[in-house]
Amino acid sequence: MAEALVIISATLRDLCAQDPGHERVPLSAAQGRVLAAELRAPLALPPHDNAAMDGYALRSTDLAPGDSTAWPVMAGTVLAGVSPSRAVPPGHCVRIMTGAAMPDGLDTVVPLESCDLIDGYLHVTRGPVMPGANCRRRGEDVAQGAVALPAGRRLRAADLGVLASLSCAHVEVLPRPRVALLSTGDELRQPGQPLDAGCIYDSNRFALRAVLEGCGADVVDLGCVGDDAQALWQGLADGVMGADAIVASASASHGDADHLAAAVSGMGGLLLQGVRMRPGKPFCFGTVHGNGPVVPIFGLPGNPVAALVCLQVLAGPALAALASDRFWSRRSLRVRLAEPVSKRSGRTEFPRARLLQAADGTYVAKLLAEQGSASLRSLAEADALVCLPESTSLIDTRQWVDAYPILGAG
Repeated sequence: MAEALVIISATLRDLCAQDPGHERVPLSAAQGRVLAAELRAPLALPPHDNAAMDGYALRSTDLAPGDSTAWPVMAGTVLAGVSPSRAVPPGHCVRIMTGAAMPDGLDTVVPLESCDLIDGYLHVTRGPVMPGANCRRRGEDVAQGAVALPAGRRLRAADLGVLASLSCAHVEVLPRPRVALLSTGDELRQPGQPLDAGCIYDSNRFALRAVLEGCGADVVDLGCVGDDAQALWQGLADGVMGADAIVASASASHGDADHLAAAVSGMGGLLLQGVRMRPGKPFCFGTVHGNGPVVPIFGLPGNPVAALVCLQVLAGPALAALASDRFWSRRSLRVRLAEPVSKRSGRTEFPRARLLQAADGTYVAKLLAEQGSASLRSLAEADALVCLPESTSLIDTRQWVDAYPILGAG
């Protein structure tokens, strides 16, 4: 399997050498997009000193040992969204609400629950009050001019909050990779259609599309073609037009009705056919081209579990490279197995598992009983793929192995 990853990586590295450009999108549409350039803060966060709690604002220089001092309280309350209008003289304090701008010279807030107001004077009842307590200083989160978000970052909910706080109504992002998706097979019927004898419903296209869109791709659905070489060629020709990559499921093996490898060879170049992994052996990879640029194609197995495993393990990192998504990777956890497992040496295996957290905080992977490459239900019940290395035939409960959270599992 390592050789397959090297071939795919080298091919994508050459194809991704050109500048993908960028586009400007409104902040409301930026979730999951990849930032095209580093963003420097046009203003400080927070933009002014402000109160972190409801209470009374005062000068730290007015604090006395043991908090025995009583401070006269100025009339009025400083509220969020209102600029303080009156100066607070030394030795005095003013009532202030969370988020309100601190009046000039004040740098400490005594929480309401830590004090009493008696005859117009503030008395601390629970202390001590530390200088600078409960005051958020200007720029303590992000200094003006500092890098707020790095280039290549896939924007998450918290990032959108940062952008909004910096008054960024629009964001420069990289274009989403356009992935053409194609199912093949005479036996496939679409959900909702009558199921003829010997046929099955096309589950792959819907599951694969969900994973691809979850990874930030714009999916071009090419539908389903039968086991016909000419129809497959036409489907690939349609996929080349305007797509950055093609993902096809089934027809990647050596059967009488498997035409994908021949089509890829005829339209470009077949670089890989068959991978020493389970599930996922009947996988192929190459490049095709029409009248435009060269486009990588990933031929996935027809069995649903094998197709999804190959998409995650082999195609996913490559598609992330197309998106210049440097934060997307085959994220893994180090885990131990709940029970020893034996396997055939000479191939990498990816059994489905549930992850359990041990008392020491580490993770233990419990392999599911059903590991058939067509058993979608077992994949739906799993939350991780455990990587059992090619060179190993027996893995005991003391050994550490990699586990990959299943994409789209939630």
